[in-house]
Amino acid sequence: MVKSHKKLVLILIALHLAISLPLAYFLNVWSDEASTLETTNHGLSFTFETVFAVEKQSPLYFLLLSLWRNIDNSVFFARIFSIIFSVASIAIFPSIAKNWLNEKQTKYLTIFFALHPFLFMASLEIRGYSAIILLSILLLKFFINGYLQEDQAKSNRNSQFIYVLISIISLYTHYYLGFILVAHFCVLLVLKRWKDAKNYFLQMLFVGICIIPLLSVISQQFTGREAVYTAEKSIVILLRTIWASILTFTIPTEILPTSEPTIISILRNRILLILLAVFSVYAFATRFRKINQATLIFATINLVMLAFMAVSYFALGEIYIAIRHFSPLFVSVIFLQFVVLSTLITEKFNRIWLIFGLICLCLFPYSLYKLYPNAAKRGDWARVAEFVEQNEKPNQPIIIFQVYDVLSFRVHYRGANKILPDEKFVDFWLEGKKETENSLRKQIDFTISKIPPDATEIWLLTEDNCQTTVACQPLEDFVAKNYNVIETKDFYLEKARLLRKK
Repeated sequence: MVKSHKKLVLILIALHLAISLPLAYFLNVWSDEASTLETTNHGLSFTFETVFAVEKQSPLYFLLLSLWRNIDNSVFFARIFSIIFSVASIAIFPSIAKNWLNEKQTKYLTIFFALHPFLFMASLEIRGYSAIILLSILLLKFFINGYLQEDQAKSNRNSQFIYVLISIISLYTHYYLGFILVAHFCVLLVLKRWKDAKNYFLQMLFVGICIIPLLSVISQQFTGREAVYTAEKSIVILLRTIWASILTFTIPTEILPTSEPTIISILRNRILLILLAVFSVYAFATRFRKINQATLIFATINLVMLAFMAVSYFALGEIYIAIRHFSPLFVSVIFLQFVVLSTLITEKFNRIWLIFGLICLCLFPYSLYKLYPNAAKRGDWARVAEFVEQNEKPNQPIIIFQVYDVLSFRVHYRGANKILPDEKFVDFWLEGKKETENSLRKQIDFTISKIPPDATEIWLLTEDNCQTTVACQPLEDFVAKNYNVIETKDFYLEKARLLRKK
């Protein structure tokens, strides 16, 4: 790495830390993070048993986090684990970009990556997303060094050995990283590197042998899902989800889906459509002669991985292709974006890079704010817990719906009242079409059954769906029939109410 790149990387790491560390300290946990904390809070043995049954994921990240939390058990320290992976990603990133971009373009892309709101989101999640991004970078780096370089036989063999090792680690970290391995094989086929493709295939057979213990676990994790309600699959929903994820990576506005598109996101959509149209016209006009090898490589990687995401959607449902599940594609999407731009933007139109930079300078802070409005994650559990603690009295049990949110509230609550339900936190799934009256009925009945019959007053904490849809109507009917509302307060995607029995 050239000296100027090293200096830039240090500055970018400092900026990333200056933003992520305060947020890591102040942000509340949300349901996914609370589940991770619960899984990793009772030692390695408990983590190993729980990760397969509850998290339904590969175990390595959770086992490492469990060890990490032996040093310090705080939420802040758990998030530092993710931040370390992001910092390592920033440090390695320029060494890959320089393979296809000139020095100036490499700097632009490194800045774009290091300060991207999605990378901040990964840094601030007590989940494996920043580790996934780092592993995707390492896979790309050693794929280039091991299979795409010419006349460096010994160096190539060493890189291939490291690539195989990282491949095994990747699959034990997250299943979707396996999509990258298939995509890289397809790149070798597209480039007609038959000998390299043969060696790669044989090496992946060895990787397959090494993950045999995972295969039986995967089948067990997803058995019985036929009994769980899943919405009817739709190619429209799939394409909309893919498009939204690509937009988020290339020109971010709102990272998380919103009920109504904003003016900024609509404008962003138009801009990207125009850019795609320009590139398509340019490609046809030049009869694809200007499509360089880098564009071909990353187009292949992204198309193959998106095909696997489509298979995941039709096999498992919409819940498994949320924006966070696209983490393995993040690096390859932004690389494709920049190698295409470097093809289109000649020296004559070099100021377009400045315009693009100014757009990002405006959109990145906006995206980060929309991701954490009022410095809060979904549920705003730290403020909810503080509000309850300041206003509660003894013998006012706290009832939380949905049930999985009990884990989030418990992280922040320091009061003396009982939190209910006290079991089956991850046992409930959708029972009907999302946000309809019967979609959560069993969970609602279970929650109501946990309310102590002798409690004169209770706190009821309900998620935003209870206010914006009829999903909680049976619960709201029960409340209206049996209680008067004494006090209420709205938080970010959560409502707290003090109820007195009629």
